[in-house]
Amino acid sequence: MSWWKHTPYKGEVGGSSPPSPTKTLLIFLKKFRKITINNMNKKIIRRSSIQLICGQAKPGASLAFLKNMAFFCREFNEKTKEKTGLLVNVEITVYDDKSYTYIINTSPSSHLIKKTLGEKKEITQEELTKIVQEIMPSLNTDDLERAKKIVAGTVRSFSGVKILSQDK
Repeated sequence: MSWWKHTPYKGEVGGSSPPSPTKTLLIFLKKFRKITINNMNKKIIRRSSIQLICGQAKPGASLAFLKNMAFFCREFNEKTKEKTGLLVNVEITVYDDKSYTYIINTSPSSHLIKKTLGEKKEITQEELTKIVQEIMPSLNTDDLERAKKIVAGTVRSFSGVKILSQDK
């Protein structure tokens, strides 16, 4: 049995023909959400990754490659209004018919660290764990302890910032 929902083939009870290769691909892509199904036949002319502030995107030079910057900004701001003020990475794909899709990723870890620190020069393990849980989807690990080590390395790169141990 394959990873898609099994439907009996001809000759089996309630049989039908096996799914076509195209349908199999569509099922796979829809399941794993790698690309939007509607845009499969369109040619990609540009992929850009930019950082935008949630709820505060404005037409400008960083979005000049979009045909309708104002519509994108309105749509993006509406989608991210509950996270207003948070910096996020946005991946925009533009197609040959000037349509586009975008994916909103997590905030950069350095932004979250600066936001957590404020004027302080030390960060607690609880604050570190909270940051890790926010950016976990964008890290290349699923293990919380390894993710904490990754973010701790970023914290140590800030001059004068210390990570407090558990026992303090």
